[in-house]
Amino acid sequence: MALIRRTRDLIIREINTLPSARLSSQFAQALAVEIHRKELPQLSERQRDCVYALEREGVYVTHLEDLALASTAAMLQAARRWIPTLNDTQPEITAKQDLKLDDAAILHSPVLYRWGLEESLLNIVETYLGLPARYMGTALRRSTLHSAQVKTRDWHTDHEDLRMVKVIVYLSDVDAHSGPFQYISKRLSAYLRDKLSYRHGRIPLKTVASLVPESFWQTCLGRAGTVVLADTATIFHRGKMPTQRERLAIFYTYTSCQPLNSHICNGSFKPWELEYLTASLSHRQQQCSLRRFTLPELVG
Repeated sequence: MALIRRTRDLIIREINTLPSARLSSQFAQALAVEIHRKELPQLSERQRDCVYALEREGVYVTHLEDLALASTAAMLQAARRWIPTLNDTQPEITAKQDLKLDDAAILHSPVLYRWGLEESLLNIVETYLGLPARYMGTALRRSTLHSAQVKTRDWHTDHEDLRMVKVIVYLSDVDAHSGPFQYISKRLSAYLRDKLSYRHGRIPLKTVASLVPESFWQTCLGRAGTVVLADTATIFHRGKMPTQRERLAIFYTYTSCQPLNSHICNGSFKPWELEYLTASLSHRQQQCSLRRFTLPELVG
């Protein structure tokens, strides 16, 4: 069954990356964005700066203190409680580079999930996407020390939607040797995509360096509490391989309510688990998590 599902997803992804299908999706989403424009939330000056940076560069770096979200202290407390569980897990040499906290732990500490549904954060995401956000959930990850240059350590873009927002919260101090998030600006990413006739998949470092020199690669460093907001659908990005210290970070991912590849946007939680995680939240927050959008004019 898993093989059948992967094959189906691959076929759908290939169809959706064909020029005609992608153009049709872009047109439908552009129309929905125009319809929804009058419904966009009002932003503070700091939030507008964030959206502007995402539009221009594809990335905005800030800090938890500046975001000033109400549940941050509780989220950090819960994350710290689970970090020893990740640290006690010993990856095999051939294992993938990131160890991830399992869903059972998230259900045990729902504040980890709910932080990503803070209204202020949704305001930023919705304004940038131009549509209500579809919340794909959270992942607490430990990037381990080993030599494998695999998976998300190679350059790539995400393909769930035409635009996305990924929020990365560093839970440990991150320098050049501890697996920082790296990206290539929107302008240069567009150039790279064109030169490679890129549709999806991973690109080796040497290939990228031959077209965009390493001096143009941007590296997001920062102390614990640093927050990186990135449009991972439009910019090439990767997690640099840790060489001296491991990285701890928690990730939050969003697409629009009309994602290009909706078949890979459902996450791993069952419907009743999502209802439990969002039971105390607002209607809007529940919509973003449960994918139950009462916006008939956006459904096409």
